[in-house]
Amino acid sequence: MHLFAYGSLMFKEVWSKVVSGTYEKRQGRLFGYSRREILGETYPALVPGSQNDWVDGTVYFDLNGSDIGALDRFEGDQYRRRREICQLADGGYIIAWVFVFKSEYGNRVSPSEWCPEQFVESGIASFLSRYQGFQ
Repeated sequence: MHLFAYGSLMFKEVWSKVVSGTYEKRQGRLFGYSRREILGETYPALVPGSQNDWVDGTVYFDLNGSDIGALDRFEGDQYRRRREICQLADGGYIIAWVFVFKSEYGNRVSPSEWCPEQFVESGIASFLSRYQGFQ
């Protein structure tokens, strides 16, 4: 099973606290979605967008079942895991799991795009201090 990560899980500091395995990873792109801020949070929501929308992220390859379970627990009830086609940086395509924000929580989604650079600058320390013990 492969996973496309687009938010906090793109960062080693978070990823390594959630999963126990070591995985190959590459840059990827997911079309038809947008990455938005969640009101009052430092992590993003992935929501359906237009055919012109895309999100860049990281594809992790061949995850084991226990780490998929840990990722499910980490993402919680606000997200639904689904399979999507992702484009890899080399132009190839792969089917990967993606955590999509559930529409019933749509009132928490901001119209503002989530910025990975801002997360590194000002959000990751707060995120890690609030979310220790992911496993």
